[in-house]
Amino acid sequence: MTSDILKTIKERNYWRDRDRDKYRTLKNKVTQESGDAKEKWMEANSIEIETMMARNNNGVPAKVKKLQYEDHLKDCNGAPKDFIIVKDKSGKILFDNEKVAERWKEYKEDRYKGEEI
Repeated sequence: MTSDILKTIKERNYWRDRDRDKYRTLKNKVTQESGDAKEKWMEANSIEIETMMARNNNGVPAKVKKLQYEDHLKDCNGAPKDFIIVKDKSGKILFDNEKVAERWKEYKEDRYKGEEI
């Protein structure tokens, strides 16, 4: 799913109990865009899937699933996403590795009530 589809889904959910006609219109739009996105994805990855199926590779379903979710692990430039976001106690995101390490240490100490780690 693209970010546009996700935005449309949020908008659709907003209109669910407010305006039935607008909700239905957005529901149809989400269904259409999701189908188009799925077909586009299948076309982009069909050669690899067909090659694996031709080889009678038992890992085809797992590989297809991996391919489906591989895009979610990349940012808009295609670089791998860094999913670990560490925040200090006040909620500020930490970027410095030393501060991140210190925060993890604080977290572990708080979690284990000051026991030595």
